[in-house]
Amino acid sequence: MFATLSRVNLYEALTNAARVADKSGKMAFAKFARIEAKATDRNVMITTFNGQTAIESILAGDVADDMLAYLDTETLLRLVTAMPEGAITLTLKSNELLITTGDGKQKHNLKIGADVEIPVIAGSTKTSMARISGIELRRLCRAVKFASTNEGQPSLMTVHVAFNKPDEKTVVVVASATDGFAAVQSLAPAISCTKGAVGNAITFPASFVALLLEAVRPDDQVEINRSGENRFIVAVTNDKTGKNLALASTESAAVPPVKDIAEMIKSTKNKANVTIEVETAALVNALDIVGAYVR
Repeated sequence: MFATLSRVNLYEALTNAARVADKSGKMAFAKFARIEAKATDRNVMITTFNGQTAIESILAGDVADDMLAYLDTETLLRLVTAMPEGAITLTLKSNELLITTGDGKQKHNLKIGADVEIPVIAGSTKTSMARISGIELRRLCRAVKFASTNEGQPSLMTVHVAFNKPDEKTVVVVASATDGFAAVQSLAPAISCTKGAVGNAITFPASFVALLLEAVRPDDQVEINRSGENRFIVAVTNDKTGKNLALASTESAAVPPVKDIAEMIKSTKNKANVTIEVETAALVNALDIVGAYVR
């Protein structure tokens, strides 16, 4: 049983998978990646789960047979990282996975772990809320830098994302966060937003937003979905690269003081005197970059 994949796509998928892998050893299942190949769909699905958040990549490839294996995520990522560009073939043999480069010059054997409970995202029931470009989502996700890191303030360890429609033609996604001292409210246009989502919101755990900031690229397309009462799925795709990534987690029960954040920003917006100090070299470099886009 074997499957052949692009090394570039496999590396990106494993890099994302490792983002939720547990290195502490407290959760045995969280160190493993669930790797399932489907011959009929001609793809390989890689899923990891840390008890709260799951991340899943679906990779197109040459799949000869169905197979399912659980492998140490970090070890597999290190092996793939050391391999040259080109095709990589995964071959399941007894209790081992053989990893081979396209030219056959590099081969690695990796022991298969015991079966563990890792929930897959594919096939989940979901309701679309909004679609947004990768660059705009990254803009919103930067609000996480204002969220609290103090575990004693769970409501502030979140990013509140609301879907608003100020007029008939405009759909705006608003991200709000605060640590109790500083606050931010970031706005970005959505590509589309369903009627059911307008006026509603999701409270993302700050850790999940930080994960999105790492996994989403500016040229990606993102769809935010509800899946049940308190679960959400964020689908990330890219037609140029073939990226097909999904992240799922549970909504935070603690909601940040969104109205207070808005009032604080509104009351200080026209009153604050701001002084910015910038090194000359850094300013010149920034102006050069801006100039390149203008020209």
